[in-house]
Amino acid sequence: MRTAHPHRMNRIADALELLTAQHDEVDALIAELATSPSPAVRNQTINQLVDKLTVHLALEQELFYPAVSSALSAEVREELRAEHAEIKRILADMLWLESEDARFARKLTALQSLIAWHTTWQERELFESTAETMASDELADLGARLNAWIDGTAGDIAIAA
Repeated sequence: MRTAHPHRMNRIADALELLTAQHDEVDALIAELATSPSPAVRNQTINQLVDKLTVHLALEQELFYPAVSSALSAEVREELRAEHAEIKRILADMLWLESEDARFARKLTALQSLIAWHTTWQERELFESTAETMASDELADLGARLNAWIDGTAGDIAIAA
């Protein structure tokens, strides 16, 4: 019997829908992390969050941004790279802290704000312009490439900035 891949979504074909679903999963994990009174649950949740974000950020950087590069100026590409690096840095810091530590809570607040800004901009600006410029079959093809990348690479990446 084959086990399910831990990062496999329910095979969302459209690239923008897949990335938006990943944003929703990350938001849910952050909310759980922020509200759980249990240190054990928070420790488990931070590990899940690191796994999800590591895959998501690499997916954007390696496949999505290159595919939509015509919609991204050099300045925007650099800003996105810097945001990804900052997210990874915060995650790495959080892994070294106890979830009861006040510094952990401050890092979580910073992460939550940065991710909210990042995903809101992507969904309102980048995804909308991508939907206007790419045909539905192109978005489906990109979605298939994203899914194939997740299936083949997800377990082999780390959070190194």
